[in-house]
Amino acid sequence: MTSLEDLFRLAGGSAVDLEAVLRLTGQEMFHYARVLTGSPERAEDAVQDTLVALLELGASAQEIELPRAWLFTVLRRKAQRYRFGRDAAMVSLERHLGEAVDADPADRVVLQE
Repeated sequence: MTSLEDLFRLAGGSAVDLEAVLRLTGQEMFHYARVLTGSPERAEDAVQDTLVALLELGASAQEIELPRAWLFTVLRRKAQRYRFGRDAAMVSLERHLGEAVDADPADRVVLQE
């Protein structure tokens, strides 16, 4: 059986095989996210967001020294966004506000409200 470390290391010039990652850690990721979010739906969203982050890394995922630690750290951060039942629209708004570093502080207050 291939380990998670092998999957990352052997990805070659392409993205890590997401199906294989899910076979190896999917249940554990879901359970962890469920504990963090308190909801199966939000847990699924957090796991999906984590997989998207992995997919976005592409071939550079090979450079991750501790893939399991990386996955669960990203998952924890994603799950925290969903912890209090905020929906995807709110998470998207927060992401957008975080990117708008040069926005007028008064505008940020209005947007957050």
